[in-house]
Amino acid sequence: MSGRARVRARGIARSPSAVEMGRPQSSQWPTSVDPSNNEALSDCGFVGTSGISQQYSDSTEKGVNSSEQVMMPFGLVASSDSIEGQRSSQSSGNASHYKDNISSDDAGCTFMERGGKIRRDFLDLGVCTREKLTHVRDCKTGSSGIPVKLVTNLFSLDLPQDWQLYQYHVTYTPNLESRRMRIALLYSHRELSNKAKAFDGVILFLSQKLEEKVTELSSETQRGEAVKMTVTLTRELPASSPVCLQVFSIIFRKILKKLSMYQIGRNFYKPSEPVEIPQHNLSLWPGFTVSVSQFESRLLFSADVSYKILRNETVLEFMTGLCRQTGMSGFTQTCEKQLIGFIVLTRYNNKTYRIDDIDWSVKPTHTFQKRDGTEITYVDYYKQQYDITLSDLNQPMLVSLLKSKRNDNAEAQMAHLIPELCFLTGLSSRVTSDFQLMKVVAEEMRLSPSGRQQRLARLADDIHRNKDARFELETWGLHLGCQMSLTGRVVPSEKILMQDHICQPTSAADWSKDMRSWKILSTPSLNKWLIICSDRAENVTENFLSCLRRVGNSMGFHVDCPKMWFSRCILQKTTTDVADCLKVFMIGALNKWYKHNHDLPARVIVYRDGVGDGQLKTLVEYEVPQLLSSVTEASSNVSSKLSVIVVRKKCTQRFFTEVNRTVQNPPLGTVVDSEATRPECYDFYLISQAACRGTVNPTYYNVIYDDNGLKPDHMQRLTFKLCHLYYNWPGLISIPAPCQYAHKLTFLVAQSIHKEPSLELANSLFYL
Repeated sequence: MSGRARVRARGIARSPSAVEMGRPQSSQWPTSVDPSNNEALSDCGFVGTSGISQQYSDSTEKGVNSSEQVMMPFGLVASSDSIEGQRSSQSSGNASHYKDNISSDDAGCTFMERGGKIRRDFLDLGVCTREKLTHVRDCKTGSSGIPVKLVTNLFSLDLPQDWQLYQYHVTYTPNLESRRMRIALLYSHRELSNKAKAFDGVILFLSQKLEEKVTELSSETQRGEAVKMTVTLTRELPASSPVCLQVFSIIFRKILKKLSMYQIGRNFYKPSEPVEIPQHNLSLWPGFTVSVSQFESRLLFSADVSYKILRNETVLEFMTGLCRQTGMSGFTQTCEKQLIGFIVLTRYNNKTYRIDDIDWSVKPTHTFQKRDGTEITYVDYYKQQYDITLSDLNQPMLVSLLKSKRNDNAEAQMAHLIPELCFLTGLSSRVTSDFQLMKVVAEEMRLSPSGRQQRLARLADDIHRNKDARFELETWGLHLGCQMSLTGRVVPSEKILMQDHICQPTSAADWSKDMRSWKILSTPSLNKWLIICSDRAENVTENFLSCLRRVGNSMGFHVDCPKMWFSRCILQKTTTDVADCLKVFMIGALNKWYKHNHDLPARVIVYRDGVGDGQLKTLVEYEVPQLLSSVTEASSNVSSKLSVIVVRKKCTQRFFTEVNRTVQNPPLGTVVDSEATRPECYDFYLISQAACRGTVNPTYYNVIYDDNGLKPDHMQRLTFKLCHLYYNWPGLISIPAPCQYAHKLTFLVAQSIHKEPSLELANSLFYL
């Protein structure tokens, strides 16, 4: 559903597209028939700036539209594991008198949604799958391989032994809608002035317990209205509680803000230290992604380097260039097609917004209604609030729909943004196809292990040196310790079995050179195929054929013994990452196996990729039963045993080996299954790909179901072997081959076919 459709669905009126042209300020944009019609604008109010009411959307990627279909192949049951950006909301009121008493960090934070619902990226912490797996309940670590000393991007976070977090619920009589005023009135009391606290307007967290379970406070507003506040103790939480972890994360968000960093999405960036790429009109803001989690035996702070890519090009400049290229005929449609869905940054407040629509009827000279009922033009507002003078008074308005994360059912509000003040973020498909540009960007962003380590050490040092940051930690009783080291294992490298030879590759990442002169185990015959070429390419074609025959003969390309495979893709009419069609996949695969082997497999191993935050419980309660039901129904005798492993390529953990007083990437086959893993899970990290440049990214595996009873060593070695078996690459890849095949299949269907492939193709890897 497009941005315009979403606006209409919420009953927000739009004026028709322009039929007249104007040229004020040397620019040319379509204008509305009735420019004085501000009904839609005044009904919604203007949001998006701190002086009035600020509700912004920190989206990170384009989402799948609700009317589109998500392709669900066997082995990959989600098209993306991206995380939707966190949304923040901030209300203002007549509490300016108390402004000095408000922590700006608290005024913008929300601990949980109303009703006590924990933020979804913390939901997985409450899912304990290991206790049901009896064979790894006492020990989940393997033993094979050579021990290796590793340095991580995890820092110890120490707490007093008896540390607790006290959660209170605060009510106001009479009720106050303004969260800023709620915070100001509560923080003005001496009972709370010297205590470490965090408050979102409803829920209060303290590191020290109040004397009474129910504490009543009173205060007055600036207008002299008496307000009674009732603070009631609701819970006493241990440090390992998911709620505590959320509060710890909020504390570190405060600390990073004290280091002059700005939050964009879930990460923090330092615009004061940009990396400029002038030849491509780009800027990179360096920053960090941080989190606090309970690992095997202690609380750890995780930090990793991140970059925000910004174009030094405003939306207005982009629209002007597009107008010159396309002309006015069809310009509005082309512009909307190019811009809707993009994320923009407003540098006057360092907030990001998603462009949901473009309103050609509203101009900067139009007025909007402030919360106090007064009206002001956009031109005057930006001049008064930010001392910004708009140069183009005829530019249209960008529309961003803002939905409060505090209430899922709340209607989204509409924000108008000035194209002249919005900078494009990220890289378009046209830009990413520019090899030279991407090479320059990669050189800046792909930090070597030593470069990444230096950034992490500098962050820790900055926190310790900054007086305000150090005070914030000490007030809560926290102490940021040293960077953690641990012991991993390098599993034995795999041998490549050829027809008459066992190959031990010199480079495990790429063994194409080692196998060129040896016949492979089996090959399909290449009988029916053709080459389409022009007459001018005749010589090139002959050379290609000669090379193919020469290489093929030495590798035995004459054996007609094709491999068996089964792949299937089903369109699911939902935007969820949870699959409701796994039973169809599994039964189809088991039937195909039975047809060729006249029996069912003894073991079935499922690698589940594309899992988003907060979905682990749904997988355990919804997807695993589908798979178990399929396996049970397939045979009246003994059914196949099942294992389900969740795969995550994007994790924040990094591991380095220390060599000659510096750090470098760990060897291929490095496994980490202790200390940096979670006690409630049967999980491990595996490094199965080499990084020619930059820092290698480990893949995280979480075994959520396993009645095969595979030992940790066997599960880890099986996973490592499967990373060798992707047919399109003679070497290792970052994930098991079935996951990569599933990615390739969904990409082909989503980008080109747009429908379910014929079942006659299920036995072939037609999508490679």
